[in-house]
Order: sequence, then structure tokens, then C-alpha cells
Amino acid sequence: MIDKTSKAWERRKKDRPTEILDSTISILSKDGYTKLSMKRVAKEAGVSEATIFKYFEDKEDLIDKCYYRVGLEVVRQFEKDTQANNNLYDSLQHIARTNFLRLKSNQNIWDIFTHDINQRIRKNSQVYKCKKRYETLLTKLIVMAQKNKELIASVNPRTILNMFFGPIEYIAIKYRMYGEDFDIDENVNDIVNTIFRAYSTKEDFKK
Repeated sequence: MIDKTSKAWERRKKDRPTEILDSTISILSKDGYTKLSMKRVAKEAGVSEATIFKYFEDKEDLIDKCYYRVGLEVVRQFEKDTQANNNLYDSLQHIARTNFLRLKSNQNIWDIFTHDINQRIRKNSQVYKCKKRYETLLTKLIVMAQKNKELIASVNPRTILNMFFGPIEYIAIKYRMYGEDFDIDENVNDIVNTIFRAYSTKEDFKK
């Protein structure tokens, strides 16, 4: 019989939300959103379905928390990368390549981010704040490049963000929906170089 007053039990209890999230992400990675059920998560995590509902309101809340955790890892890595190198051109190349590599290596995880995304990311939610934090970091790099006279100062940073993320999402949709493969390096260079040809103050990009 398990001693529920023991320190080991208390540690196990504290770890349960993390274990449930780990199991959910594992299922999503292998089989995608449509095959996720609370029953399957419970079996994978070694808990009862009732236990899951102690920590998560419903399936959507569980998915939201998964999105937030994976998204937060991406943001933290981006923060670390930009501290090491705050060059905008290199940062855009890195972000685009990372997104494409993630798409090709695990399509089901990518689907977490794109499945009913507008409904999932609600203002004032933790996920929305995570997304804004990511955009704020990139906006700061754009503004810094403008102050350093690397980019045209009159351009709204939002325009550059849209020019950057728009093609990435479009390529991803074609890849997932229609099976249209693509070359990562070619598309990364096309996206980033197009932005710099349009808005760079340096003649090298105008050629």
C-alpha cells in the first residue's frame, strides 16, 4: 500500500502536472491532435482521468498549457540566441530555419501551433503573452537595426514582421495540406533577403 504521507509521494504529486504535459506532448508528437483523448493521456501518464481534471479544466486547457510550455521554450532559446548575437539578418535567418526544421522534423507538433490558432491564442492568456514576448524581442532587433541605419527608419516594424512570418506560414500550410516539399536554405535566404532588399540602407542588398 502506498504511504500518501511520505516525501516520495509528495514529490510524485508535485510532478504530476509536468508528467501529464509530457505525456500529452508525446501523444501529440506521435499521432497528432485528433487522436488525443483524456483517457489516452491518463494511461500514458499513469494516472486516472479524474487526476488530470484536478490540474486542467478540460482537453482545450491541457492543449493550451502544452502550447505555452513548448512556446516558452522557443522564446527562452531565442532570448539566449539574441544575447549571443543581436544581428537582425542572422536572427531572422536563424528563426526561419528553426521554424522550417521544426515543421519537417515533427509535423504533429507544428499542428498544435496551427490548429484553430486564432481561437487558442486569446488576449491576456499566458499563451498570448508568450507570443507577444517573442514578437517584442524581434521588434527590438528591428528598431535597433533602424537606429544603426541598417534598415530604413521610416518603415513600421510591424510591416517587417508581417513580411517575415507571412511566407513562413504560407510555406508551412502548403507543406502540410498539399504535401508540397521545399528547400529550407533556399526559402530562408529568399525570405530574409527579400526583406533586406526592400528596406536595407546598404547597397549590397540592392544588387
